[in-house]
Amino acid sequence: MKSMPSRVRRSLSVLITLLALSTLWGCDANEVWCPDGAKACSGVCVNLDNDPKHCGQCHARCPAGKVCANSKCITSCPAGQALCKGSGGDYCAVLDTDPKNCGKCGNACASGKECSGGRCELACPKGLSKCGGGDAGPRVCTNLKSDNNNCGVCGNSCKPGEVCSNGKCALSCQAGLTN
Repeated sequence: MKSMPSRVRRSLSVLITLLALSTLWGCDANEVWCPDGAKACSGVCVNLDNDPKHCGQCHARCPAGKVCANSKCITSCPAGQALCKGSGGDYCAVLDTDPKNCGKCGNACASGKECSGGRCELACPKGLSKCGGGDAGPRVCTNLKSDNNNCGVCGNSCKPGEVCSNGKCALSCQAGLTN
């Protein structure tokens, strides 16, 4: 080794030191060094937290329609839907309109309520409309064709002496008279 140039001796010495250290640390000469948060799987650095081909462990593939999140294969939801967890497994829900998941997963609307804008609100039977709410008082179901306080549209009150008929305020006749 003395006959070698000093630069070659230093390089060889560094290499021998690295090999000795890697043996002490239990490293395989073929092992790939990966940055923090990654693991070598078949010589390639992968993140087991979010790689669908190596989810949680090397070569653990997520099935079709699933993604890897936090080292687990979970359902992938389309835009506008949220991933909810239930006793039957993961599922996707539209939190703005789903009465079983209104505003958040698992928030079911009570009987007689529907999910609108992520809030459980009064549900009206067919032919009736929701009026009121806020400063206008509680929301109620009403027939816009015959309600004197909500004639044609919510909040449109007929004048004294008028009735709501077919969604329009019209004169009302006294008993025994014809309009």
